[in-house]
Formats: sequence, C-alpha cells, structure tokens
Amino acid sequence: MKFLRTAPTIGELRRTRWGSNSSNTPLFPIMASIFLLGASTPVLGNAARTQTFQIEAGWNAIYLAVEPNDPFPATVFTNCPVDIAATYDGVFSPRQFSSDPSANMLSLLGWGVWYSPARSDWFLSDLSAIHGQKPYLVHATTAFSLEIEGEVEIPQTRWQPNAYNLVGFCLDGLAPPTFSQFFAGSAAHADCNAYRMVGGTWRKVLEPENEAMRSGEAFWIFCNGTSTYQGPLRVETSSFRGVLLDVSGDEIVVHNETTHPLGAEISHVVAGNSGLPMAVVVEIIGEEVGMKPIKIPMTNAAWTVTLPPLEAGDGIRIPLALQMEEMSQPKAHALLCIKTDIGTETWLPVQGTRENLK
Repeated sequence: MKFLRTAPTIGELRRTRWGSNSSNTPLFPIMASIFLLGASTPVLGNAARTQTFQIEAGWNAIYLAVEPNDPFPATVFTNCPVDIAATYDGVFSPRQFSSDPSANMLSLLGWGVWYSPARSDWFLSDLSAIHGQKPYLVHATTAFSLEIEGEVEIPQTRWQPNAYNLVGFCLDGLAPPTFSQFFAGSAAHADCNAYRMVGGTWRKVLEPENEAMRSGEAFWIFCNGTSTYQGPLRVETSSFRGVLLDVSGDEIVVHNETTHPLGAEISHVVAGNSGLPMAVVVEIIGEEVGMKPIKIPMTNAAWTVTLPPLEAGDGIRIPLALQMEEMSQPKAHALLCIKTDIGTETWLPVQGTRENLK
C-alpha cells in the first residue's frame, strides 16, 4: 500500500473553524511531543483527584472543583478549624453581593449555611451537603491547609445575566492568567468588573490586566447580558459524564475563545492502580483504501501530548478509542487534563468499559 503522506508519530486530527462543516475540513499533522511522566499517585474512587486550599484565619472564598467522597459538611471539614461554610443557590433570584461576607449576607434568600457543631448556633444550619463545581465562603478560626478528595465532574459555569455571579475556575497553580487574559474572549465580562476576597472582605479588582487569578479561588464578577462563556479554551464532550470509551470510542472538541493564538496540551492522569489504555484515532489517506482510520496507541501510564497552536476561533476534534486487548478488568477510570499556555486547566473524567469481561 502506498500512502500519499507519511504517517505522523502521533497522528493527525481534524481541524475546523467553529461553525464550519467538519466533514469537509482538512487533516493536519499534530506535531506533538510525548513526555512519559510515570505513574501518578494512586487515588481512591473513580476518576478522583485531591484539591488543596491554603485557608487563612477568618473568611475565605474558594471554588471546589471536585465532588467530595462524603459530601456531609462535618465530614468534609472534620478535624479542621472551619466553623462556617456557605454557598449561594438562588438560581432564580438576583445574586446577593456585599463587601462583608458575614451574617447579614448569609441570612439573605438563596444562601445555604453550615455551622460547626461546636458553635452555639449550629442548629441554624441549612446546608446539608458540600458539592463540587461550586464556590463557597469558608470561615476558619486559624490558618491551615485544606485538602478535599473527590471525583472529577465536567465543569459548567451557568451565568445569571445582568448580575454579579459568584464563580471560580480551575487554573495553573504556578502561572495562572490575569483577569483580563481569562475574560478577554467574552463580551459579557470583558470589562472585568470583579471583586475578590482580601483579608476577609471583598475588594474590587482595580487592575485586571495585572492581577493574576488563583486556582481554587471564588470571586464575584458581573455578567453584562447573557453568557455561556467557560474560559479561553472551551472543552466539549459527547456526554455530561465525561469521556466514555467502549467499542465505539469517543471524542473531545476544544475551541479557542480568545482573539489570539492559543497553545494547549492534553495529559493522561492515572486514577487508581491500572490506568486506562487509550489510543488516538487518526485518518490517513491511501491510494488503494482512500481515507482509513487507524489507532495510535498511548501508554496506560501518564503521558502528555502537545497540541498544535489554535488560531482565534479555531477548534480541534480529538478522537479517542479504547485499547480493548489491554483491558484486564470490565471497567477502568482515568483523568484527562487539558492545559493552555495562558494558565487554564480543564479536568475530564474518563471511563473505559470492556463488555466481554463482565
């Protein structure tokens, strides 16, 4: 068989400007590099990771990205100096914003509050569970490091129009974006009318082009009109549960929402002891067979693939398949983390299923 082009080391993915007909889009070489990182630290549960927060004495605003293994507040904050935790659930009422996160605000409609059993007002608690993909106000009696382990879920920020929204995002812990970098791609947030918690009170972000966001931080930002903005890189999966791999395979679609080129990489993070044997599905062109899909196998240990630069408004489809012959159990779980060169992260749960082993 004679190929019209040389098969790449990783493969070729379909590239399309968002809104175009992807079935007619050209193939391009991914020009990726793989770094075998070795197996990561095993974690319990399915597609789980641990999120760490540096809690100060007094009020803190955090964004919890993982679903705790046990969501009962007393369990989440066991052996911790946290005495109050609150979150806002008023979906259909205006967002409540105040420069003081203390009792007057927490008593307003839409706020759920948990008080530690050690407090005299513990019986006023009406927050029965701590869930992931939500921001929280946390009050601590002393400074400490808080670790919460839980399953990864697909992030989805739901903006309430013409109101302040209490939100947070997953970001690089060492080199996160500034407020201006993160929100530049959204007309509804481009003015960066934001407040962040400093010393227990909300302070307006006066220089959004110079102030860096923080991973695990929650803040108020005004949404001018309607918005579905999820960040500089929009990541889509075919299921709200993440990437589901069986005999039919699955795919991830990423879109550059900025006005400039964006670099990105995708990493396989091992969850549990076995990892998940995946393959990148590519298409090659041959004179005899036309366009033929092939699988480029990836190791079931941790790996990282650098994607080609995304121009403004462009997207990439990343087809994935399960290496059935490498599966030794009916189900396996792992995580994929997609990072950008401006410091954003998107974590995706992956589940592989081999029916004939059940």
